[in-house]
Amino acid sequence: MRILSVLLLSISPLFAVPYRVMTSNAGTFNGSTPVTPLTFPHRNWSFSFLIDRNPVPLSVDSSNSATFAISEFQYRLNGLLVGLYIDTVTLFTDAGSGGFRASPLIFYSPQLFSGPISSPTMLSGVVTALPESTINNVQVGNGIDLQSGVAVPEPASVGLSLLGVVGLVLLRRRARN
Repeated sequence: MRILSVLLLSISPLFAVPYRVMTSNAGTFNGSTPVTPLTFPHRNWSFSFLIDRNPVPLSVDSSNSATFAISEFQYRLNGLLVGLYIDTVTLFTDAGSGGFRASPLIFYSPQLFSGPISSPTMLSGVVTALPESTINNVQVGNGIDLQSGVAVPEPASVGLSLLGVVGLVLLRRRARN
């Protein structure tokens, strides 16, 4: 019984990871794009971030929008990582113009989730962003990729699980002696 308890405790962190959705987009700025730290004419851009599949709002701003925590935000200009630290995103319902804002990125599209804004479920697939979408006030409208992520345990959970397995081996060895 004791060994079973240790085994369950050692692998339980692997199942505690929430499902996440990778939200990403990429494109190329046109020739009339101004030169800024985030934009450059004829250069490729891309962004991505993770959001829980069923995120809990940090704040509900109105019946049309709410702010949520995100992680692993990356913005690249011409393949180079640009140092933007963004840890929240505001999602909008269709009535609130849809899409999201993670300033300085604003993408208008059909809403990116199902259910009410207070307890959304993120969608999967590709959603077409409207031409009014912007990065640093430069229009960039095109598709937004929403990829349902697979639950991947964080390194600390894997380490804790391995420590539990080592404990099991040591208990078994001790019981034999």
